[in-house]
Amino acid sequence: MSTSSLAGTAPLDDGRVEMFMQPIVDLVTGRPTVFEALARLRRRDGTLATAAEFVPALDADEVDTLFRIALDRSLESLAHWISLGILVDVSVNLDPSTLGNRQCSAWVGEALHRHGIDAQRLVLELLETRAIDSSEQTLTIDALHGLGVRMAIDDLGAGHSTVSRLRHFDFDLIKIDSSVHDGFAVAPVSTLRSLSALIDLGTNLHRPSVVEGLESLDMLAVAAVLGAPFGQGYAIARPMPADAVPAWTARSAPLVDQLELTTFSAVLAYHWMHGGSSAHPGNASACPITAFLAEHGSAVNRWHTSQHGDAVEDTVGFGRKLSEWLAAHVAPGAGAPAVV
Repeated sequence: MSTSSLAGTAPLDDGRVEMFMQPIVDLVTGRPTVFEALARLRRRDGTLATAAEFVPALDADEVDTLFRIALDRSLESLAHWISLGILVDVSVNLDPSTLGNRQCSAWVGEALHRHGIDAQRLVLELLETRAIDSSEQTLTIDALHGLGVRMAIDDLGAGHSTVSRLRHFDFDLIKIDSSVHDGFAVAPVSTLRSLSALIDLGTNLHRPSVVEGLESLDMLAVAAVLGAPFGQGYAIARPMPADAVPAWTARSAPLVDQLELTTFSAVLAYHWMHGGSSAHPGNASACPITAFLAEHGSAVNRWHTSQHGDAVEDTVGFGRKLSEWLAAHVAPGAGAPAVV
């Protein structure tokens, strides 16, 4: 479908909309599984505007037009990748206002048919922070599920009515907003609690979760330690032009080889996940954080080995000390407690 065949007004009808792709990666295998399509608008001066910069200025018809452009171009790219043997899926953002358009499911069905794409390879992402409260929107969600399209709730943890939304709508994927872990360097332990709770929520609902906004390998390792199935962010890849995906996929190294417990953040996450101040199972020599802690002095190592039953000492007290010591090394300027 050409852009000129779509209803809408400038600036969307003059070919200046471009689709960039950002991968979502399996944190167990390291493989990209989905590429999220992100709209960009080419300004007159040649620079690119992000969706956050230009979408708020669009009216409802233009938002619908943008969705149809993004859907068409994303499925076209996906068909090309599949022809090259790159078996991934694609996700496209769906504004709740477009969800309320009774033609929405027809647009999706026609686009899937036109490009010969199985509906299960398309994920439509709905913003958690925007209202989904009309009967038309509910009917469209049902119709899209009827097509076989998967649905994702975006920005979980950034909005409101989260539990109600998850209970009433059959989402296939949960995306955890970056704001949930933005404060990790300031309040690491409370951030671990919040992030872990949302990951567990997805697990308990039998819905895989994606942790968004992973900007460093350090935070990527934390998400993996907490059991997040999938991750997305600059630590994996920045958004790229759709035609750059094949080359990126060919040269990208498995992330699992880089997610080692060699930083204070990752070690704290592991320690917290395995009981914190309580006794740890197994022998300390087999624990993956032993080598890291041994490098930082015999006292720190003693705190840790006591939790594995290798020393008859204050397991709870030493476990708490170790948590505080690790957290202080994560939080800038906090100062680590004395090692005695």
